[in-house]
Amino acid sequence: CLSDWSSDVCSSDLGPAVISGCIATANGADGVYAANNCIMNHCQATFNSGRGIDVGNNCVLTDNNCFYNGYSGGFGSYPGIDVIGNSGRIEGNNCVSNGLFGIAVRGTSTGNVIIHNSARGNGTQNYLIVGGNDLGPTTSSAATATSPWANFSY
Repeated sequence: CLSDWSSDVCSSDLGPAVISGCIATANGADGVYAANNCIMNHCQATFNSGRGIDVGNNCVLTDNNCFYNGYSGGFGSYPGIDVIGNSGRIEGNNCVSNGLFGIAVRGTSTGNVIIHNSARGNGTQNYLIVGGNDLGPTTSSAATATSPWANFSY
C-alpha cells in the first residue's frame, strides 16, 4: 500500500494481518498500525505525526524502516516503532530521527524478542524496552559486536 496525508494507513484493527511493502508518509496520525497477530515486513514509515509503526500482541516486525515520525505539534511525542503487546519479535528494523524513541516496547508488554535492529539519533533514546522482554545486547559498533543478536545504537 502507498498513502500520504491521511491517518492510520495500512491498518488492521480486527486481528490477523500480513502487511508487507507499505509506504506511509506524512500522515496526521500513525503510519502503519496492526492491533494483534500480525506479520509486518519491508514497510517504510516516514514523516508521520504519530508513531511510525504501532502494534499489539503476537506481532512479527522485520526489515522495516522508520524515519522522522512522532513530531506531533513540533514536539517529540512518539517513537518510530511502538509495541504495546506481548509475545512478538522485532528484528532487523532501522529507526532514525524519530521524535521520542527509535524502538519502544512499553507498558505491560512482556515476552517480546528484540534483535538485530539499528537506531540512531532518536529523541529521548534509541531503545526503550521494559523488563520482561528479551533485548539482544546493544552496541555502537558492528565491527566490534560480539553477539550475533546485537542491536545497534549509533
